[in-house]
Amino acid sequence: MDRYWALRLVSIVVRALGVVAVIASVFWAVTVASVHVLLAPLALLGGLISLVVLFAAGQFLLLMIRIEQNTRATAHLLSDRRARREPASVSIHGSWGDG
Repeated sequence: MDRYWALRLVSIVVRALGVVAVIASVFWAVTVASVHVLLAPLALLGGLISLVVLFAAGQFLLLMIRIEQNTRATAHLLSDRRARREPASVSIHGSWGDG
């Protein structure tokens, strides 16, 4: 099973809520436009801001998952390299501190 499947689901739901917010704000702006002319653009602006914030939050969750996957893969790669590294050879001339 995929790691962090619940976070991926939350990301999808949050981004979908952003789309729903835009659709609702457009619907509300159209219905209110006949009564209050100034409220219609504000409703659209609020819907667009909601879309950007919610979509960014959903994408941020995916970014954090990808960073974790990349960090895990890098740690695994480095541990494999350390395991394959041969022990350091011993010098026949001694150490630097010998007189």
